[in-house]
Amino acid sequence: MKKIMLLTLILILMSCSVQSQGIEVDPLKKSSYESESIKKYEDIDEKIVSALQDFSIKTSAQLLDEDNHVYSPLSFYMALSMVLPLAQNETKEQLTNFLNPQDIPFDILQFNNEYGNLSLANSMWLQSDLDFNSDLMNQISDDYFASIYSVDFRNSNTPKQMNQWINKMTNNFIKDVEVDITDDMVISLINAIYLKDSWSEPFEIRNTTQEPFDKDKTAHYMNLESTMGYLKQDNYQLVSKELMNGSKVSFILPDEDLDSILDEQTLSSIIKSKYESRLIRLSVPKFDVDGDYSLIELSQQLGLTLPFDPSNSEIYPFEDKTHVFISVIKQQARLVINEDGIEAAAFTQVGMDTSSMPINPITIKFDKPFLVVITSPQGIPLFISTVVNPESH
Repeated sequence: MKKIMLLTLILILMSCSVQSQGIEVDPLKKSSYESESIKKYEDIDEKIVSALQDFSIKTSAQLLDEDNHVYSPLSFYMALSMVLPLAQNETKEQLTNFLNPQDIPFDILQFNNEYGNLSLANSMWLQSDLDFNSDLMNQISDDYFASIYSVDFRNSNTPKQMNQWINKMTNNFIKDVEVDITDDMVISLINAIYLKDSWSEPFEIRNTTQEPFDKDKTAHYMNLESTMGYLKQDNYQLVSKELMNGSKVSFILPDEDLDSILDEQTLSSIIKSKYESRLIRLSVPKFDVDGDYSLIELSQQLGLTLPFDPSNSEIYPFEDKTHVFISVIKQQARLVINEDGIEAAAFTQVGMDTSSMPINPITIKFDKPFLVVITSPQGIPLFISTVVNPESH
């Protein structure tokens, strides 16, 4: 039996402090969105939907291959979008072209009810002893509903605190969460997504069967006969099944191998497809899939290069003009589909370094006798002087 591929766009936001196993960090600024009510599904402007679809298509075409994957394009999009207010000139232009930035309505995306929960959280982690541009940091916090944390990236507790924040925002669903910390990291932006929802018409566990899958594997197949969305194209068939809160899960079966439907053109036809309602006898495996990715090379292949250049990146988070560059874009994700419904989570971390750490200036005034040593470029002392009275002549 041919491989089955799931393509689903997961959209999600929340934020709060972290406390676990004696490790605690409180935000300098808490997301204002936490106090707002969570709304149920509503329509979103077509321009926003189209931009997110296009981003999902081009990045998925670079990432996916004939292996198990789960990837959240929205989490990647949201985390990288928080860099935009810090970028200038050509770096900002590249980011803008890559993202086609949109004003995403967080309140519309989320839901929280008896059937499930869709939530999205953003946070900013700043090196505590550096002088960040407070206006820019507050702008990002307000625009992206991101809580701000002041930490020391050189402290071994910091990655634990960041991991615990992610675990809290994703309901401890992702296995072995681990952020990446570099020696020169000064800022880390994190987006976290969590989704749990029930089928509008669940599969009966008693109808689940164990049967062969592909050439040499077995799978537990969920079986259901019902009216569902259906589309038949030249190289694939698509079946779409609804969840209680309005989301849809589309299962796509290629006519040939999986690679044949992973190009941009086919992914576009899948993600933007319209289908009709048909009576379907569906037999699809339940599964549990993890993903762990570095997304820098993918971004570079799609033309985003300057933000990763230690010398030429124009990303300025500080009061002075010290620039930073992106050293880490990491995503971990997990997706489980079974008879009851789906559960999924992801986080994306964008970490930024300085080529040389900005240091608060040390004030020193030579107002008493002092020593002067003058050396050659090779370090050979040429002159040595003591100065007791600078005005003696």
